[in-house]
Amino acid sequence: MIYDTNALSGWGDKFPSVEAITADAAEVVLPVVVLGEYECGLKHSKKRAKLEQWLKDILPDCRIHPITRETGKYYSQICHQLRVSGYGIEQNDIWVAACAFELRMPVLSNDKGFDRISGLTRVGFDDPRQARRAF
Repeated sequence: MIYDTNALSGWGDKFPSVEAITADAAEVVLPVVVLGEYECGLKHSKKRAKLEQWLKDILPDCRIHPITRETGKYYSQICHQLRVSGYGIEQNDIWVAACAFELRMPVLSNDKGFDRISGLTRVGFDDPRQARRAF
């Protein structure tokens, strides 16, 4: 399973749904762009030290996927498809999607922008923060 940044964040924040998906996943793949986004966010977090340690602890159990020439080819195809269809999504999300196509894996994310990408499988998860916002 390819983890988007919001899924990695949900795992770090111990969302039960993300923890359950992680426990059942054959493999957790973190694209290098996801790590960059997550670590950038940690620099502004009140829980920085705790989450940096958590990340250090889980990284040996994860596969870090670099941007390769093959990833770039998928990126260009996705970018073209989105332009032709008139949709846009965040650039880093296109890289995450390219990794998913390259590795033939679904993306764990609550970002519905991924649904605009033809042929990509997105797996959502429950965010307990959303339930609290509803009240």
